[in-house]
Amino acid sequence: MSAPIAEALLRYAGLGVAPYHTPGHKGGRGAHPLLRRLLTDEGLRADVSLSAELDDFHAPTGCIRAAEELAARAY
Repeated sequence: MSAPIAEALLRYAGLGVAPYHTPGHKGGRGAHPLLRRLLTDEGLRADVSLSAELDDFHAPTGCIRAAEELAARAY
């Protein structure tokens, strides 16, 4: 099974980008210890705002488009 958006988020998280956008926990660096326990460090690194490196909501050509195509086939 393919999960284009999740796969793109994990690739992006692996780049080690210094985030200057929401969410405020900055890839887990500013997360409360309880939140880290609940979500895991990898999950926090992948919790990012949509950015040009991932795709564009208004004109998707990457992971969002691939996910839309998978959803369309499912329905």
